Amino acid sequence: MVLPRRKEVLVSAAIDEINNLFTKYDLPSKVLSDIHYRVTCCSDEAYIKQQLRYLKNLVEAGHIPERSKIAKICE
Repeated sequence: MVLPRRKEVLVSAAIDEINNLFTKYDLPSKVLSDIHYRVTCCSDEAYIKQQLRYLKNLVEAGHIPERSKIAKICE
């Protein structure tokens, strides 16, 4: 799932970083759909950055595994 880019540069940078996390980590579908919904409904820069912080906190807390680690486990 890729989020649509916004015209504003700062928001676009946050969206790009969220998309990178979507690609790098195996996020639960509930998290993906929730963040996608929130970001597409609200284009406020602070709100989008809040969603980015939420994702980063999940990753830093160790709740979300990297996709490459999952592939190694499955081999």
